[in-house]
Amino acid sequence: MNDIITERIPLGDLDASRADQLAKELDRKPSDLEFVRKGFVAEQKGTDDEERSSTELISTADIDRDNEILLPKGAVLEHYKKNPQVLFGHDYRQPPIGRAAWVKKDQASQGLLAKTIYAVTEFAEEIWGLVKGGFLPARSVGFIPIESHEPDDKEVAKYPERAGARRVYDKWELLEYS
Repeated sequence: MNDIITERIPLGDLDASRADQLAKELDRKPSDLEFVRKGFVAEQKGTDDEERSSTELISTADIDRDNEILLPKGAVLEHYKKNPQVLFGHDYRQPPIGRAAWVKKDQASQGLLAKTIYAVTEFAEEIWGLVKGGFLPARSVGFIPIESHEPDDKEVAKYPERAGARRVYDKWELLEYS
């Protein structure tokens, strides 16, 4: 089990118009939708000084401390790709520290792999230095759950790594990562 931290917030508290729009698309009430953040210690794949970029896993299919699994293959990325901001600490009130050059589902790691290009600001420069130095190994995704289920015995027999999971997120919309 990875040391993954989870936080839940009503989606309408963060973005009422997005909650209304998504509720119509999913035939749900806006009050039923939530924004979830899951963070873990990431595996950095590399950095590029010239480009000011880092490549790392931002999410995996591992069971977390809340006994939940976020399936990378279920990530909906279309909305995110229209505005691929990378935040620091999920702080929507501050300017982004960078942008995602790309986010992709990585079969080898069974995770979401992303390349972050850091902004040219004083704060982003500080964060870039900490990332390069290995002082900020954690990554976290903010997402909206769309479809999830409780795994049964048959599923656990087929996927033993899901033993002990109380919830599996099959489909979810990536909003941002930090």
